[in-house]
Amino acid sequence: MSIKGDIYLRLFLPFSVALLLAAILAWWMATSIVTNALERRLAGQLNHAASVLADGSVPLTPELLHRLGRLMRADIVLVRNDGRAGFTTLPEDKASLGLEVAATARRHAPLASPVSTPFVFQRTPYLMAIHPLTHSRDRRYASVATVASLEEVRRASMNAAWSLGGAVFAGILVLAVLGHTLARGITRPVRQLATMATRIAGGDRSVRATVDGGNEIAELAKTLNEMTARLADYEEEIAHANRLAAVGQTAARVAHEIRNPLTAIKMQIQLLQESGDPQQRAITRSLLDEIRRLELIVTSTLDLSRPARLERAPTDVNALVRDLAHLLAPQFEHRAIRLGLDCADDLPPANLDGNRVKQVLLNLLVNAADALPGGGQIRLETLYDANGGRIGIVIEDSGPGIPADKMAQLFTPLQTDKPGGLGLGLSLSRELVELHGGHMEVDNGPLGGARFQVWFPLKDA
Repeated sequence: MSIKGDIYLRLFLPFSVALLLAAILAWWMATSIVTNALERRLAGQLNHAASVLADGSVPLTPELLHRLGRLMRADIVLVRNDGRAGFTTLPEDKASLGLEVAATARRHAPLASPVSTPFVFQRTPYLMAIHPLTHSRDRRYASVATVASLEEVRRASMNAAWSLGGAVFAGILVLAVLGHTLARGITRPVRQLATMATRIAGGDRSVRATVDGGNEIAELAKTLNEMTARLADYEEEIAHANRLAAVGQTAARVAHEIRNPLTAIKMQIQLLQESGDPQQRAITRSLLDEIRRLELIVTSTLDLSRPARLERAPTDVNALVRDLAHLLAPQFEHRAIRLGLDCADDLPPANLDGNRVKQVLLNLLVNAADALPGGGQIRLETLYDANGGRIGIVIEDSGPGIPADKMAQLFTPLQTDKPGGLGLGLSLSRELVELHGGHMEVDNGPLGGARFQVWFPLKDA
C-alpha cells in the first residue's frame, strides 16, 4: 500500500466509522426521546381529562363527553359497576374496543388510584387512562376511561425520525468533508516529507520541502531542509577533500620519481662546471639555476601530501628577491617579458623560512608570466611598513587582470582556468604565507593586470 493510502486510510476510516456509529446512536436516542415525549404528553392529556371527569365537578352528560372527546381527539368510556361498558363516545364500528376497555378496567378493579396503561387492539396500539368515579353523582358508573390511538403519535415520531435522519445525514456529510480535509491536511505534508526522504536516500540533495505554517510538521520540514542543505555541503567538502588527497598523492608519486633523476643531472652538471672552461661554466651555471627552480617545484609538489613546516632563520628579503629575479631573468627575456625590480632601502631582516618564501614568490611570478603569453611587463617590489612592523612583497603584471566574479574563488583549491593547471598553487601559497603569520592581498594594479601583495611580520607569529 502506498504512503497516501496507508496514512490517509488509517486516519480517515476510523474517523468515518466512529462518526457513523455516533450518528446512528444519536439518531436512535433522539428518535426515542421524541417518541417517549409524545407518548408522555398524550398520557398526560388522557390522565388530566380522566381526572377532571372523575372528580365529580363536571356532569357526565353525553353532549359534554362527545365535545370533550372531539377536543382531546380521544374517546371516553364510562365503565358500569358490573364491569361492563356503559356510555361511550366510540363509533359503532369500534364497539368492541369499548368492551376491551371495560375488560381492562375490570382487571384493574377495584380501582383505588388512577391507572395509565398501553395495550394493542386489532394490531393497533392504544393508550388508556382509567380513573375511579369516587365523587360522581351518577352511581351507575364505577370508573371513567379515556383512550386514544398511538398511530398518530407513531406517525409523528416517524416523521420526526426522518427529519432527524436527514439532519444527521447532512451532518455526517459535513463532518466527513471536514474529516477528509483534516486527514489530507495531515497526510499531504507527511507524504511530501516521505517522498523527500526517499529522494534524499537516493542521492538527490536538491530536493526541498514546501510545507508552510507554524505546526510541528512545518517545523519538521524546515529542519529536514536544513539537514539536506548541510548534508549537501558536507558531501561537497568530503568530495573536495578526496580530490585534494588524490591530487596530493599522485603529485607526490610523480615528484618522487622526478627528484632522483633530477639530482643525478644536477651532480653531472656540477662536475662539468668544475672541470670546464669559463664559457662552459657560465652555461652550466644557468643550467644549475634552472635545476634549482625545478627542485623548488618538486619540493612544493611534495608538500601537497604532507603538512607544511617552517625552518625559520633571519632572512634578507631583498637578497632573496634579487636571487629569484636572477634565476627567472633568462626565461622571462626569452618570452619577451620585462622584469622590473624595486627593492626598499634599509629593509630589516625577517625571521622567515627562505625556501618557503621563495616558493610563494616563484609561484606568483610564474602565474604572472603565464598571464602574458605575448610578452609584457612584471614588476617585483619590496616594501617596509615600520609602523606596522612588517615587510611586504608586491608582484604585479600588465596582463588582462582578474575578473570580479573570479576573485572570490581565486584561492579555492582545484579551481583554475589555466590549461593544464591543477588550481593548487595559490591555495598552497596563501597557506604558507599564513603559516608565517602573514597575509596575502589581491586586486588589479596600475599596470592593468593582477597585483599580489604578500605581507610578513618582522616578529614571529
